[in-house]
Amino acid sequence: FVTFGSFNLFAKINARVLAAWAEVLQAVPKSRLLIVADAAPSLTEYLRRSFSEHGIDADRLVVVERRPRDEYLELFGQVDIALDPFPFNGHTTTCDALWQGVPVVTLAGSTYVSRFGSVAHVNMDLESLVARTPQQYVQVAARLAADLEQLAELRASLRRRMAASPLLDFAGFARHLEAAYRTMWIDWCTAREA
Repeated sequence: FVTFGSFNLFAKINARVLAAWAEVLQAVPKSRLLIVADAAPSLTEYLRRSFSEHGIDADRLVVVERRPRDEYLELFGQVDIALDPFPFNGHTTTCDALWQGVPVVTLAGSTYVSRFGSVAHVNMDLESLVARTPQQYVQVAARLAADLEQLAELRASLRRRMAASPLLDFAGFARHLEAAYRTMWIDWCTAREA
């Protein structure tokens, strides 16, 4: 079976996200969803009830308590595909997943907090994992889960792709930042002379 996962702060997860995740689970029979959160009994019960309302059996949902960093990174080994929340995408969590070889399905919105996932994907030539609507988000996740060979190839390439991307080009970032500071300084000096 395919295991989807979300390691994001639970505050980013809302009813629309849970509904989309339930649709993903419906579209991919026998799949399950692993959620890392502060696994209080009330939260686990809320999640089980929410998924049950969408026709998803409780045994397809696994809620895992937050862990220290090394154990958190090891948990990515139990996940095949990460599901990014929306409208507040993951940032560090998205990068962690990609670095650990777990593709992230993301929904691009219109604000910064809803576009980080798409920015990361564009910089890694992974636009096929970026959806524009909740319906497309479900389709992207289901399509990726249906092609296990492509999924394996993608997982094997993610760390290399990320290492070669602008996301980890620290020297290039510093050059661009220095150029921006220089431009701001010149603009300020020019404005003072006028």
